[in-house]
Amino acid sequence: MAVIIEELGRGKFKPAPDYAVEEVKELLNAKIEEERQAFADCSEEINFDKLNYQSDKWNLLSLFSGCGGLDLGFELAGLKAVMGEKVMETAFADKKVFDANINNNVFNTIYVNDIFTEARETYAKNAGKYIYMDKSDIRKIKEFPRADIVLGDFLALVFQRQVHD
Repeated sequence: MAVIIEELGRGKFKPAPDYAVEEVKELLNAKIEEERQAFADCSEEINFDKLNYQSDKWNLLSLFSGCGGLDLGFELAGLKAVMGEKVMETAFADKKVFDANINNNVFNTIYVNDIFTEARETYAKNAGKYIYMDKSDIRKIKEFPRADIVLGDFLALVFQRQVHD
């Protein structure tokens, strides 16, 4: 059932194997139950002391961030604005270049929220720097961090609605 990708990296694609309808239902039902449990267990408070604000950059707050694709676009655009298109394209293609240059852009992601563990784990592997990651359901959070820009990945919302319907 698992997809094994021989070559890892951005821009690589391997189609998923064919699944039987019952396998898909089983996987989706397990994820729905995991989400219900996560909602029951999640915190209502954010530890604001762990946020890494930078006064010389636009601080980003990201909701429904998934594995970080929308955030990555902002980070790369910020890198392009400061370092140029060639550096940005190289950073997109090579994680080592991305990690070495990520702090040179105009954006600073301070807070990421997604309820799915796999999404947060993938985001953390790709981030290249410390970012406060929260698994709380946003319906329970009493106060969000202040930010210059709030990102919300609407595609994640569409997918979540389809899973629930």
